[in-house]
Amino acid sequence: MEASVAELDEIMLAELGEVRDALARAEFDGDTFAVALGHARLAEIVDSRVLGQLLAPAVKAEPSKPLRLPVPYYGGKFGAAPLIERAMGPIVNLVIPFGGSLGCLLGRSEPARVETANDKDGLIVNAWRAISNDPIAVAKACAMPVHECTLDAVHGWLLDNRESLTTLLRSDPRAHDVAAAAYWLWGRSVWLGGSWCNPGKRGPRKAKVALRGGETGPGIGQGVLSSKIRDELPAYFTALAQRLRHVRMTCGEWTRVLRDSVTVSHGVTGVYLDPCYDLGTGRRPDLYGIDEPEQSAEVRAWALEHGPHPRLRIVLSGLGDEHAELEEHDWSVITWRGRERLWLSPHCRREDFGPLFEQGAA
Repeated sequence: MEASVAELDEIMLAELGEVRDALARAEFDGDTFAVALGHARLAEIVDSRVLGQLLAPAVKAEPSKPLRLPVPYYGGKFGAAPLIERAMGPIVNLVIPFGGSLGCLLGRSEPARVETANDKDGLIVNAWRAISNDPIAVAKACAMPVHECTLDAVHGWLLDNRESLTTLLRSDPRAHDVAAAAYWLWGRSVWLGGSWCNPGKRGPRKAKVALRGGETGPGIGQGVLSSKIRDELPAYFTALAQRLRHVRMTCGEWTRVLRDSVTVSHGVTGVYLDPCYDLGTGRRPDLYGIDEPEQSAEVRAWALEHGPHPRLRIVLSGLGDEHAELEEHDWSVITWRGRERLWLSPHCRREDFGPLFEQGAA
């Protein structure tokens, strides 16, 4: 009589899980010998029908729709990615100086030939590097119970170690800390509201646990703890790692990735700029983990200077009329969501939007 998953004892299920994870890691690393050993061991444990059922979550390496960072991220532009891609048109090179959740990159219909992402925050860059280099280990480390005291400890630990972790990332191009990445991802999933890893939010009176699951509904959880994804997190992170395999990641000031050697020397380049919103927009002063409101004017000045370059397709995000000055210099603006706007440089494909410009100018 054929065995079902329900009839397998707990020891066998645990062993199957370990072998499945090892197999997924081997497939990601391209280790054909380890893959063969993994399949042989699985065949010893269960028959082929049960094997197919158990492996189903682990083989979803080619999703039918774009992947996104599976944690709440205020200001993420995954939803705006189709508009940004459409505005840039065909490009050879994509540069994102303010990486964040990489929504603009992950939400594209297809990768650019060359892609570079940067973020000043070492906690963010470490999470992406860890997912890229060891997705299964990060997924396992995210499986932490939700305790308020743990959230306090995790938040404090990340704040205390942000500088040293950033130094490590800058000294070794492949350096990453799996535990720190899991802390950051888990914390974003549990934290209530914005300001995750903002120094002003240190302490037990500042940390608030999201118990209802945000927009996902009560009892469902959110982020890496969502019931919709937590059991498939190793496969999900492995698929993310596959997408990021050829993305160049840096950790530093935004201007570092805007030199000609990174941009126009590769050909037609799309640059997506998403700096901290200016305080004059009325946004909260503690919104970002690293809050630098002066970035808004500095980035706008760079965009204004470089907008006329025929090889650059620049898209700049802002709130309200934050960057309205650009419209006096042949830039266009479209409305994305609420008060959020996208300003398009002169060489973007503005004709593709039609009535959207009228909406943005209203």
